[in-house]
Amino acid sequence: MARSNLPGLAKGKIAVFLGWGELDPPNILTFDEALKNALCKTGRCPTTAFYKDHSHVSLVFSPNTADNSVTGPILQWMKKVK
Repeated sequence: MARSNLPGLAKGKIAVFLGWGELDPPNILTFDEALKNALCKTGRCPTTAFYKDHSHVSLVFSPNTADNSVTGPILQWMKKVK
């Protein structure tokens, strides 16, 4: 944990959106869950989304495509926290 970025992320002041894909490897899910828990402990629970049939790679490459299953919820969240 000495080199972890979790403490710094938990101290932040901006709203956080965490999204993960059904096909993501366990280490990604473990870190995301730890980040979510760290933020919630500070009273800043992030907005979260689980994307069926997606992985961390397809999440990144989905913007500007016909598939708005990822970008739609993110855009809605951005408009809400603006």
